[in-house]
Amino acid sequence: MTDRWIVFVSNREQLQNLECEPESVLSMEEALHELAFTEPILGHLQVPPEHKGPKSEAFRVMVGVLKNKLRSNVPTMSNAFQVRIREAVALEMAHPSGKCRQDHDDWHKVRLMPALLRIFTRVNLLAFIGEEQAQKHITQWTAEMTRLQDAAAVARVTLGLLFASAFQVPMIAQFCIHSLCRHTEYQERLRAEAVECKDASFGSSNMDMPYLDSFVKETARLSPGPILSAPRTVMAPYTSPDGYHVPSGNWLAIPQLSLMRDQSIWPRALAFEGFRFVDEKGGMSQSRLTHPSYEFPFWGSIRHAW
Repeated sequence: MTDRWIVFVSNREQLQNLECEPESVLSMEEALHELAFTEPILGHLQVPPEHKGPKSEAFRVMVGVLKNKLRSNVPTMSNAFQVRIREAVALEMAHPSGKCRQDHDDWHKVRLMPALLRIFTRVNLLAFIGEEQAQKHITQWTAEMTRLQDAAAVARVTLGLLFASAFQVPMIAQFCIHSLCRHTEYQERLRAEAVECKDASFGSSNMDMPYLDSFVKETARLSPGPILSAPRTVMAPYTSPDGYHVPSGNWLAIPQLSLMRDQSIWPRALAFEGFRFVDEKGGMSQSRLTHPSYEFPFWGSIRHAW
């Protein structure tokens, strides 16, 4: 992205102001299209600029399908997800010769990121197109929740969601595996928690396994992947309430890597503390990976986050 300026905004009040600006002024959707290079991938199927924003079909899908339909159906789909994950991992861990291994000392190398991308793609496809004869999946909900009349239009929105979900989860999973290897002192407690919760049902409160959640959140804090979050394309010359001026075509973004390593926000900010977000006395989460905040902008826009 050498063809534009990226103006970083980190002050809480300034970030709150950005949240109030409409897509026609500061467009997160346009920035994500530019960042993901969706135009050469989707071609004429890409959503045109005039159909973006809070009244667009894409926005209806984000709220109606992802925030409502998918989230409420995850508990009933969790068993199918577990089976798909086990199958996908088994495929990746299979011996290159294709033979069943009885000797556990027979190690072979696996390229981690490509393997994780394939594993999570298989899981995502279950959410997007469902199992055979299943009626609970994102493509079906997209058709129901929108006014789109043709299959190509539904496919356009679904493909956009699929591309958007393809990278960040495998990336953070890779960083977590790396953290486990570097910080072996956490393995015993995490393994014990996993054994304790192996038969736990999927709860809508999302407060189970606080130690694992904290470990993942601390990994994401120090290794979020992209150095910026919630980019917005300036659609027309923009002047902030503070008086700074940004010409159209440039970006405003949150410097998430710097924020999440800021010594004034996080005690011992550069140290990895896997259980930083757990109240050790009560064994409960103080905050969760899925809790967005201006200090933890891993999920981007506070307004758009789940």
